[in-house]
Amino acid sequence: MKRKFDYYWSLCNLAFAVATILDPRLKFKFVEFSYTEIYGHDSKMHLNRFHKVLTDVYYEYANEARNLSKSTSDLDDSNSSTTEIDNDCILESFSKFASASNFNE
Repeated sequence: MKRKFDYYWSLCNLAFAVATILDPRLKFKFVEFSYTEIYGHDSKMHLNRFHKVLTDVYYEYANEARNLSKSTSDLDDSNSSTTEIDNDCILESFSKFASASNFNE
């Protein structure tokens, strides 16, 4: 049973660690603390593995964002000015919605 648990834990703990990094209250120090508590002397190896996964996820995201930025910069000036007007309308509409809504619900 423990072997099965360890197998599934090894698959999901990286997802939990990435989520922890994204929480502004905890960041990497909490992952470091948790891995030290869980893995003891092997924590360094697991932290290195986690750091590699986190770096890979970041670079994949950055690459996609760069490609998106490149494709949107290909718009001509007339489209970009229309987009700015549309964005202003959207923000104005959202402001009205926010004023009329209760965000605490």
